Amino acid sequence: RRWSVVAFYLLHEADVDELPLLEAAAASLSPGVTLLWGTEMSRAPPEATVFVARLPSAEALDSLKRLRAVIVPFAGPTVTTRLLLRARPHLSLHNAHFNAQSTSELAVGLLLAAAKGVLARDARLRAESLAEQPWTAGWAVGGTSAPPPTLGGRTALVLGYGAVGGRVAKALQGLGMHVLACRRSAARPHFDGVATVHPSADLDALLRRAFVLVVCLPGTADTEARQPRDCAAAALRPPTAATLPRLSRRWSARGSSRCSRWARCSSTSAAAAWWRRRRSTPR
Repeated sequence: RRWSVVAFYLLHEADVDELPLLEAAAASLSPGVTLLWGTEMSRAPPEATVFVARLPSAEALDSLKRLRAVIVPFAGPTVTTRLLLRARPHLSLHNAHFNAQSTSELAVGLLLAAAKGVLARDARLRAESLAEQPWTAGWAVGGTSAPPPTLGGRTALVLGYGAVGGRVAKALQGLGMHVLACRRSAARPHFDGVATVHPSADLDALLRRAFVLVVCLPGTADTEARQPRDCAAAALRPPTAATLPRLSRRWSARGSSRCSRWARCSSTSAAAAWWRRRRSTPR
């Protein structure tokens, strides 16, 4: 649908790095399109037709009399936001995946940190440096001489195959992994050049094949109905590990080499990396 006048209002406090970008964007818009931003609704122009906000409030939506559309600049609008828009049928709700690149990079980084034991090894190295002790070889950290597992040649499962999951799958393929993906809209298994994409009904069987699980789902009620932790637990019968410790906000990990490790990062779009080590041959 086309409007003769489109006025965007971005509810956001621009920092010193963002301000020049916003100013350049506002100056490059087509005639009839304007962009303003601020931290308070009192600064919103009365002619605003598009409202951009992470968590729009009922008061904000009702204060803009010419409003026609709301953009949530993340992958998954919250339940509260969806209910607010449902009660206002004259407004359309949209979302943007601008953070897909940064979120996918963080998910891959967490996976590598967990698989390689980066946190434990870094903590050990720093402690020895402060104490002026001899450096301990990385493979000797954690009470085991076994080196961290290599990921190449093993099977990875990407749960959620959208803007984030697609990028994660390409990165894992680049590491030499065999990539499986689970996507709700998939009708049947098929290979798309990067991953073998399966429908959600195949999830339990896929989990039993995976050495690595990367969860790339938005934090909505639908996706939280079945938590990654529950999926991982179901895949461990008979269990090779009894616990699934989360990483704390300091990204500190606990557990031995026989322990399944689950790392979670959330940037509105929830991404998680989880891996388990077995004494079996690589899959």
